[in-house]
Amino acid sequence: NHHIGALDISTDDFTKLIGHGFPELADGPGLEAKLDLPAEIILTEDGKLAIFADAENNAIRTVDFGIPERDAGTGKLVWSNGTLMVTTMLTAADGFNQPYGR
Repeated sequence: NHHIGALDISTDDFTKLIGHGFPELADGPGLEAKLDLPAEIILTEDGKLAIFADAENNAIRTVDFGIPERDAGTGKLVWSNGTLMVTTMLTAADGFNQPYGR
């Protein structure tokens, strides 16, 4: 699937947020970012940043979420910064080979 999304547990609606769905490596905003088997996502304590293993790209990457809020008109989740930005922190050059959690 090569993307990350959000599940609204009250409605079971799934929204794709990050990744265009094809296995590649590229930083960028939201659906323009390219992932290959993202796994083991953790959130920072303030909920503004996610850190995840992009296993097949041999990379550790981050997503800047800003602050998720509910749109008063639709009830859907929106982010105050308007754009989810994916950034690669560490890669195979840093010694990673198919990173996974635990």
